Amino acid sequence: MWCNVGFADINNKSYCGYIIYYPEDAHTSFKVLANFKINKKNSVWGTYTFEESEKVYEGVFFNGKLEGNILKIFTSDNFGNGSLNVRFDSNFENFTGEWEGGDKDINYGDEVYWDGKWEGEICE
Repeated sequence: MWCNVGFADINNKSYCGYIIYYPEDAHTSFKVLANFKINKKNSVWGTYTFEESEKVYEGVFFNGKLEGNILKIFTSDNFGNGSLNVRFDSNFENFTGEWEGGDKDINYGDEVYWDGKWEGEICE
């Protein structure tokens, strides 16, 4: 069944926000711009761009599913693969959620794991 609300409210929208690494007391956060696309089956994909250490990186969202105001989606960027689980407000104007990922460190071959909070709102 097609959810008109989700399709109309996040399709082709840009959300500005921050990635905040855990533990939060480390005060490590980065600006991020997320763009989502959604089809009639509520499948979601898109792109994101973020700044880290004065460099800009791009990533992709894929295999996402929007159920009500909950989005579960996978991510991939220069640092590896991960997932994002967020809850939108009732108007789909902002979201808050958690992300996590892990991959091999290309310099050392070690497993690297990261997680944190991801917050966003429609860009003005």
